[in-house]
Amino acid sequence: MKSGIHEDALRVMLEGGAVVKCWSAGTAINGAWPFAWAASAVAGCRYARGAKRCAPGPSHPATLFISLFTENAHAFVIEKLGGEFDAFLEKFTYSAYFCGHVYKFETAKALLLTKFFNRAGSSDFQTANSFIKNASDIEKSMGNSFLPVEAFTLIINIIQAANWGAFAAVDMRNASFGTILKFKKLANDFLNEQPGEAKVIAAKLLHVKEDNLDAYFDFFKQTQD
Repeated sequence: MKSGIHEDALRVMLEGGAVVKCWSAGTAINGAWPFAWAASAVAGCRYARGAKRCAPGPSHPATLFISLFTENAHAFVIEKLGGEFDAFLEKFTYSAYFCGHVYKFETAKALLLTKFFNRAGSSDFQTANSFIKNASDIEKSMGNSFLPVEAFTLIINIIQAANWGAFAAVDMRNASFGTILKFKKLANDFLNEQPGEAKVIAAKLLHVKEDNLDAYFDFFKQTQD
């Protein structure tokens, strides 16, 4: 049985420059909770502005959240720290460490994927282009944990960003997604195996009729061996 975290003790402060705190508790004994405390200054961590990668310390928020999900029910952590976790995802969306471990925790992974999808298909060019710049690193970190439908949804969102005019998305689309070949193959697998569902998803994201999707699918279609 996993150790629990006392509800009243769970607090993570993710404001810029603030101290990050997390209490990891052992089993409750007659109401007494033995806590181990970890603290780290976000401003002092090694995540330099604009840096893609970092080896986070043991009390960096990426490490803390992975520890929380490892030792506790995922839904419990999200319930108690939903706002803080969302703030973490906003600030450290492309954390290589977090991406490389979050696949073990479906609830957390789903929330991260939602961030990915929204950014990949954003009408804000800076947001969409930033995602594209990190896409190959995301594939390296967690590509093996993507389901075909997830990769398909991701690529359709990138195509939508290209439709908006985000230059990095346009370049990736026109290059037939050559820098994220694993995602491309998974997306093709889904399109070939679930064509009806694929059309529904694509039509909704691209705001086009299902009969008009072939031109979009041609950007990443692969010939069956």
